[in-house]
Amino acid sequence: MNNSPLHVLCVVGTSGRNSATHAVIGHIARRLGVLSAAVEVFDPVTEPLALFNPESSHLYRPFADLRDRVERADDIV
Repeated sequence: MNNSPLHVLCVVGTSGRNSATHAVIGHIARRLGVLSAAVEVFDPVTEPLALFNPESSHLYRPFADLRDRVERADDIV
């Protein structure tokens, strides 16, 4: 039996700073934390990504970092 906490990546899908999405993801992340999940939040306001280009985006460090975070996550919100 694995006693590791559930690792959840919560993704904010907008760059609007005062969006309802930010509020909802923040609430979900806090509730998951209370339930002992390991929670990470990806927020494009604080972690902007370059425009996606399938031929070159993989070379951009922030894209690779996000890919790694997605691969580590047990679940994604």
